[in-house]
Amino acid sequence: MFFMKTHTASTNYFENNQPFKSYVFDLDQNILHTKTAIYLLVKQPDTTRKEEAVPNAEFETRLQDKENVKFHEDVEYSLRDFHGYDILIADAFNAIYDDAYGPSRGKFTTATIEAVPTHISTARANPREAFREMHRQIIYEILNA
Repeated sequence: MFFMKTHTASTNYFENNQPFKSYVFDLDQNILHTKTAIYLLVKQPDTTRKEEAVPNAEFETRLQDKENVKFHEDVEYSLRDFHGYDILIADAFNAIYDDAYGPSRGKFTTATIEAVPTHISTARANPREAFREMHRQIIYEILNA
């Protein structure tokens, strides 16, 4: 599994050697701090494992304890709240409403205002239409802030 720490930028050039920028942004914890839970199996004192809903913001820290914390064997089951049209829209709306923007918000805002091509990357398995709607929500909030 790949987790982006921030945004990435690439510079290409037109035929006249003018720079052409584009950006790739990770959604969760970089553009928005979403509250989506990730379900991990946590070792109990009796050595059994119990499922625990870990907030997205705590996920990376908790997963570092590899002896006591792990994904379900079917990783998609651990990420089950990352699927579905309504879940993505609700997560984005709630983060925007809570003013829970991540560290890439400034660069994302600049890229949006300057009409620089952007791509939002995520581990979520949502329909394309959900991403379009979520992107529209974020852009609307940025341009009306």
